[in-house]
Amino acid sequence: MCGIVGQLNFNADIEPQTAERVNLAMRTMLRRGPDGQGVMSGPRWIFGHTRLAIIDPAAGQQPICDAATGITLTYNGEIYNFRELRAELSALGHVFHTRCDTEVLLRAYIEWGPECLERFVGFFAFALIDPVKKSFFAARDRLGIKPFYYRIDKDRFVFASTVAAVVKASGVRPELELTAVSHYLTTGKNVMGDKTLLQNISTLEPGRCIIIDLNTNEAKRRRYWRLPIMSPDEKKDTAPGFEEAVEEVRAMLHEAVRCRLVSDVPLGAFLSGGLDSAIITTQAQSHLDFKLPVFCAGSDEEQLNEFLYAEMIAARLGSPLHRITVDAHTFLNDWRMLIGERGLPLTTPNEISIYHLARALRQQCTVTLTGEG
Repeated sequence: MCGIVGQLNFNADIEPQTAERVNLAMRTMLRRGPDGQGVMSGPRWIFGHTRLAIIDPAAGQQPICDAATGITLTYNGEIYNFRELRAELSALGHVFHTRCDTEVLLRAYIEWGPECLERFVGFFAFALIDPVKKSFFAARDRLGIKPFYYRIDKDRFVFASTVAAVVKASGVRPELELTAVSHYLTTGKNVMGDKTLLQNISTLEPGRCIIIDLNTNEAKRRRYWRLPIMSPDEKKDTAPGFEEAVEEVRAMLHEAVRCRLVSDVPLGAFLSGGLDSAIITTQAQSHLDFKLPVFCAGSDEEQLNEFLYAEMIAARLGSPLHRITVDAHTFLNDWRMLIGERGLPLTTPNEISIYHLARALRQQCTVTLTGEG
């Protein structure tokens, strides 16, 4: 994952203290992006980026700017079909200077504008400034896998990958959003629609984008995708038979896993022994010519670990299983640390286990496959 942060002023130029706050915000996201940091700015805007290098590690630094148009992008995520899009854009006359999906996203916007979102297969959160169209454009992927938080008032728009970074970048002391707090206490979910637990800090909902007209400062939010919902009649008329449905689901899952193996850095996987991670790792191994390293978290208490089931799947794959023991004595400190990183309470206790898995995996891999969500 990477971290993005930025500010757009509506009526004034960027001041030195704004750049200082953006740098402070970037420091809160170094775990998201340990491989590089960058900042770009214009008269009324500033973008920052902390990078986890996945594609073209040597040349994918961000933010990225197109010299011809001045369009500048900061982006978190991965466009899995970037190679196909790159070939299409090259045929249309675009010249590429990197092998990175970041430049593909930038040139897709240059070619198709906001409609580029319809062409992306992947997960993403990004923001860009377009001096030609006099607009600011930000978007989040269809299912909201990548985070995008923001604060907007009469003077500015501040955004980042975490609530903690938005707070640092804005420099405003946050206050509780009590309706969202009530929602959290009854559901365990730390967002409610576009509300977070803090007043005036919102989340861009999945499948949405924001366009801000730099001439009028008018901000428009638009839903570009919604979950397809079929009526009972449609289901009855188009429903495949059982065997056909099985084959279709298998083919879609096979392709979904295959495209997520695109990486210029080492791959690994989380393996709990449950159905989701077992299916994903098995599918992944069928595409690879090396044994996929797999990682499982548990405790010393028998009822709180899944090592036995993970070992069964790892043996079937012929892959080494790395057993990560989560220590109850450090659990509370880990919990507090992760809350500080995110700026929001956690939603499930297994986020601590995921943190330990990621820390262990990072010692030999950069990208992980997981059945989480």
